Amino acid sequence: MTNHTKTTKLRSIEKTEYVPDELIREILSHAPVKSLIQLKRVSKPWHTIINDPTFINLHLNQAIQHNNFSLLLYNSNHIYSIHDPTSTATTECPSVPFNHGHRDYYDVAGSCDGLILLIPYRGCFGIWNPSTGEFISIPSPYCSENYILTMPWHENMYGFGYGSNRSDYKIVSIFGTGNVKVFSTRSGSRMWKTIEGSNIHVVFGDSLYIYNSSGIFARGAVHWLMCFFVTSTEEEDRIIAYDFGCEEFSTIPMPDRLTNNNEYKRLSKWGESICLFIKDCREWSSHIFVMKEYGVRDSWSKLYTIPEAPIQQNLEAPYTNLRIKWSIVCFINDEKILLKQEGLYNLVLYDTRSCKFVELELHEDLKNVFNERYCSAYAYVPSLVPIKNYEDLIDPCCSPQLLRPM
Repeated sequence: MTNHTKTTKLRSIEKTEYVPDELIREILSHAPVKSLIQLKRVSKPWHTIINDPTFINLHLNQAIQHNNFSLLLYNSNHIYSIHDPTSTATTECPSVPFNHGHRDYYDVAGSCDGLILLIPYRGCFGIWNPSTGEFISIPSPYCSENYILTMPWHENMYGFGYGSNRSDYKIVSIFGTGNVKVFSTRSGSRMWKTIEGSNIHVVFGDSLYIYNSSGIFARGAVHWLMCFFVTSTEEEDRIIAYDFGCEEFSTIPMPDRLTNNNEYKRLSKWGESICLFIKDCREWSSHIFVMKEYGVRDSWSKLYTIPEAPIQQNLEAPYTNLRIKWSIVCFINDEKILLKQEGLYNLVLYDTRSCKFVELELHEDLKNVFNERYCSAYAYVPSLVPIKNYEDLIDPCCSPQLLRPM
């Protein structure tokens, strides 16, 4: 190496020392989480910047704004993370850090700011950041003998999100006819809080069944789509919301134009609001309604209509089956929607402009894992949001003695 080359490199290093921190933050805020974790080892100043809560929020907001989603594909025994939902060619299999001593079924019950709420058949709940690998165990609210006997786990309703304080992530669990419990990561307690005097009986009334037991988080509240008895022979669908801030339930108005011909409905998230995916059994078409102004009935708007014909034209069997039930995984951008056939691993990208479907080919490893098995998909935003800060509040043993009702 010549002296001239050495001098040039030294000058380059000296120049980088004068790059404003604001510019470094802005540049790094667009980098993937995996790269940022590696960059933290480069220098102490970068480590400080990347660990700063202000930067973590900046990076998170950038990811949300640009729809930078990753995908969890999972069944009872396996969970895979796909970094680019539009191409499943590259995958990784992060370790789910449950430590039960046995293999149990678990489900993804919610996602918020890149954190995943995992619920097993029995034992501890878990909050997991698949991007950083951090994980904490949380005692189950229904691990006592009475709770297990009165309410099976799969009939519960769950929600994950936050209220006015974004750093205070909360879990709500609803079981039985009026048992509402909330766990707060910032409460300083290892116990679930029973919500006394909630208006759950007034709002729920004579509920018939739940379309989605895992709530959709938006605007500080968790939402469930449910069916209710209006009379002994008449049913009605409603969206029920639980507000983490005021700890109250409310009913979100449904679109006026829905009819009884809608045989299949799913609630999903659209930006910072909610949307409905509805299949009309009379027209054999699907519609996506979005609530453009949260909480306002008149703001419901039919954003897309997905006819059945393009499915027949663009996909081989079994996609031509008119009884296919799709669910929205995520909106990639203003033009594409990632859909999944319920129960199976089939992922399809629908282009709203060309009205064409593109089947996403699974990696061979995934085909071997999910071949002809029940499989679920869940979208999340990769983030640096830490959860190790809450370890001193959580009892990792999930001892039954600690799970007594409050």
